[in-house]
Amino acid sequence: MKTSTKDEIINDFVGVIDQIGKKPADEIESGLQNIVYKIRPYVHKVT
Repeated sequence: MKTSTKDEIINDFVGVIDQIGKKPADEIESGLQNIVYKIRPYVHKVT
């Protein structure tokens, strides 16, 4: 699995936040959960 770059994660986050109010809450939550999965490799490298 390819690790996303921090810039890609930031762009994804901004895109999801931009969709608040335009898409159903379930889709927003799903998008945020996908971002959490992308962040995990960075979180675990820090510890």
